[in-house]
Amino acid sequence: LFQALGLYPDMSHSNKLTLYYWPLLGRSAGIFRMLQEAKADYTHVSDKKEMAKVCAAFGASKGANFAPPVLVDGEVKLSQSIAIMIYLGSKFGFNDEIKGADTYRAMQLHNDLADIASQATSTKEPGEWASNRLMKWLAMLQRAVKDDFFFAAKPSSVDFHFEGLWSMAEFLFLDKAGVEPLKNFPKLDKIVKAIRALDSYKKFDKLPIYRN
Repeated sequence: LFQALGLYPDMSHSNKLTLYYWPLLGRSAGIFRMLQEAKADYTHVSDKKEMAKVCAAFGASKGANFAPPVLVDGEVKLSQSIAIMIYLGSKFGFNDEIKGADTYRAMQLHNDLADIASQATSTKEPGEWASNRLMKWLAMLQRAVKDDFFFAAKPSSVDFHFEGLWSMAEFLFLDKAGVEPLKNFPKLDKIVKAIRALDSYKKFDKLPIYRN
């Protein structure tokens, strides 16, 4: 997809990838899930001293990456979760069905999910936010689902991103509140359940979803 548009270099080679990120899934859950599902050869580096070699926020004086997550794939070095998920979606074929205007719709949905994550982690009234604004977000996302997943019959980077976001929301306050908003949004509920049914998902339990 993005390679065909000339946005990325040839990604058909098989480098060993390195992902610099904290020892948790957090906002990079989608990245970890995609790497696992693709059976990618990668190393997860969470030591801050090592991350400081590639992150300007921690003192790196070379490169153009500010903070984790940072993905290194040969000469390619990317930061920001959305950029990395789109890159992996193209590299491993998850986004092959996303074409034309949907290319930009996928970018929009990734940014929508990032906005939801920012609100979920910063709200001072989680109950009010979950019962009001979150429901509006979910209604909009449900309308965006075209098939079994957001864009096709197989998961794309957007689907992995959404499941990761939902896991974080459950951990932060939904489980404690005893509410299950996805019951009202069957298409989104189906996406979350389908991602969690993947063997790669069930076998990867090395990291907590968020900070305790």
